[in-house]
Amino acid sequence: MMRHPFRFRQMAILALAVLFLTIAATADAGDQTVAAIGSGPIVQNDPAAARQEAIRQASLTAVETAVSQILPLETIARQFAALNERIFTRAGSFVLNYKVLAQWQSGDQYRLLLACTVSEARLKEEIDRIGVPLSGTVLPRVLIMMAERSFPHDPPQFWWGKDYLFARAASEKALATSLSQGGFTVVESDPGSLGTPVQGAPMGPDPTLDEIRRMGQHFAAEVVICGGASAAISPNTMSGQPPAFTGQVRARAVRVDSGEIIAEVEQTAVATDAAEISGGQNAIAAAAKLAGQELTRRLADAWKTSGDSVRTITLEVRGAQPLANFVRFRRMLAGLPDVQDVQTREMGGSQVTLQIRFKGDSGRLNEAILQHTFDAFRINIYESGPDHIGVELLPL
Repeated sequence: MMRHPFRFRQMAILALAVLFLTIAATADAGDQTVAAIGSGPIVQNDPAAARQEAIRQASLTAVETAVSQILPLETIARQFAALNERIFTRAGSFVLNYKVLAQWQSGDQYRLLLACTVSEARLKEEIDRIGVPLSGTVLPRVLIMMAERSFPHDPPQFWWGKDYLFARAASEKALATSLSQGGFTVVESDPGSLGTPVQGAPMGPDPTLDEIRRMGQHFAAEVVICGGASAAISPNTMSGQPPAFTGQVRARAVRVDSGEIIAEVEQTAVATDAAEISGGQNAIAAAAKLAGQELTRRLADAWKTSGDSVRTITLEVRGAQPLANFVRFRRMLAGLPDVQDVQTREMGGSQVTLQIRFKGDSGRLNEAILQHTFDAFRINIYESGPDHIGVELLPL
């Protein structure tokens, strides 16, 4: 009997496509059905364990794909640590169900193809909870400056200035952890790695607003969190338990560009410890963790609602031929005062896709673009959304 391998492959592909579409049709609105491949090594003749590892890998790939469709690439890159901590390390919890479309085993390798239904609602909820903006707004780079007293009568310790006493306080570590988990980029500020002290750095533990802004500018930060932390022995004790220590943290968040104080927090926490030094440090760290969580929420809200926040806007340009017209248009974009970066993402024929980091919303970018005129072409904005603009270059 004559076989028709090409026809067989066509039928197999068609069957897989029908199955994939059936799965997608049964998913709730907003969920994503993603095809993903996973593999696992067969160890000690245990294909079942290899299959589970392949399912885990495919689920992770499906969730990564879904996240890439929700967030711009630049946002994923900047918030990569937070996304790994809260989403990618537990990808299975965002997969509602899956079907095995195909599987393959050879030697010590097992591989399968899954159709995973990923909950977009759960992903967006978690993304919002950790402070990563869905709108494309890029959260600011944060510098932390905390002067810390282990106990009330101890001299303050801080890392800035000519004669700093140490490089990192317990309060700074805890604040940095909370902010990083919330999706913020915490600027490395260890003066020991700089070789020389920062010019114009404040000498004391209570820098002025001008000094805070100068430090932020030096470290290329957009927000500086500055304040103080201290610990004290608590007067209250519990019989048979180690001594209690109270930690207190006060901090304010300052915009580097304007000097505006956009958040102020104060938190206290109690820790018990047999040793006085570690007890005070643990209490400070606990209070700083609470302060960091509150600052994360308040800074994310302030940055997302601020019209002057930096966001990523996708710009689709039609009529990019002749190329000289597009080059002039792109040069104009890069020269706009509030444009921080212009990158070409896709180029095909007469259409080019750009990604722009812009200090403001798409409406302001539209206005800035329309203010410019050219000898060889005119600009038509045919589409505009919160993070997307469509532009056409029309010859005169």
